[in-house]
Amino acid sequence: IYFNTAFLSQLVSDNSFRGIIQGSIRLINILLIQLVFSKLVFKDNLPKFLFFPIIMTVAYIPGMFVVGMFGVPFVFLATLASTLRWIFMSETMNANFDSKYRATAISTLSMIISFVNILIYFLSSLIIPRFGIGVMYTFLGIITILTLVPATLAVIRKTQ
Repeated sequence: IYFNTAFLSQLVSDNSFRGIIQGSIRLINILLIQLVFSKLVFKDNLPKFLFFPIIMTVAYIPGMFVVGMFGVPFVFLATLASTLRWIFMSETMNANFDSKYRATAISTLSMIISFVNILIYFLSSLIIPRFGIGVMYTFLGIITILTLVPATLAVIRKTQ
């Protein structure tokens, strides 16, 4: 979410208008999740698992190429991916872990995500001052392709 706010600040300079955009993104996010994603019934986890890395890749890769309002849909997708991550992961954790191990599994996953975030924040301190937030956004897309896509494919293979 930190990168979404920074990227949006580069895209839209007016604070009031940016606030309206961020609020609208969150509102549309909530409505979309409630009206669409909560109603989707997946026969298996395959579409759900594939959806997350696809939406992240589409959201982040164009970062260094978009300017102004053309970048807002990508911030929307990144925000949606961030929210859906916890929804999808909660369902997966509940389905695959016995209740006595679930809290440990969720804590471990959160800790791993926190360590990855520390690394990404460190890298951003090197990338953003030199190349800008748009390049960082694209870098996040490349990281998604190199890490999350293979991890997702491994999970899919393991669950089939």
